[in-house]
Amino acid sequence: MPSRPQQDEYDRVVPVTGRVGAHRGQRTAGQRLVPWLWIVLGAALGSVILILALVIGLNNLLVPSVAGSTPATAQATVEPTLDPSATVAILDGTTTPDLGDVAQQALTADGWNVTEVSNADRDDIARTQVVYTDPSLEGAAKGIAKDVGTTEVVLDQTNYAVLGTGLVLILGSDYSPAAG
Repeated sequence: MPSRPQQDEYDRVVPVTGRVGAHRGQRTAGQRLVPWLWIVLGAALGSVILILALVIGLNNLLVPSVAGSTPATAQATVEPTLDPSATVAILDGTTTPDLGDVAQQALTADGWNVTEVSNADRDDIARTQVVYTDPSLEGAAKGIAKDVGTTEVVLDQTNYAVLGTGLVLILGSDYSPAAG
């Protein structure tokens, strides 16, 4: 019995590189690099698209679109009114003694219903402003602003609602009792 099988023509085949029939040969270094280049190119392209989307998105946040807005001239303006039923709180944001009381006397003489006078949380407020907590009180807020000689009228439905009044006059260092 022979120890080794007898050789035939298939045992003497020389290996061939490259494509052989339906089988593929080993890839060269350049062929192994191509999939990695596609991955890098895809990642770079995806990053560029993401950055552009962020820039465009942030630009829309910082500069609002005017496509759906109405021109300022088309908006109805609210005229200053006197509303004696609206309650007013006065916050003194200055270091001037009794300035809140002086403003209360002036507003009460003009027909306003002042229910509270106290100091603001700061005493370095520069500009006097009127805050209204309900959009329906805008005319009354403008009326107080006209009476005290300021143009600062602000709608704030959260910070001053705890005072329980619809209107808040915040006195700043520019407030002059003669104006009120």
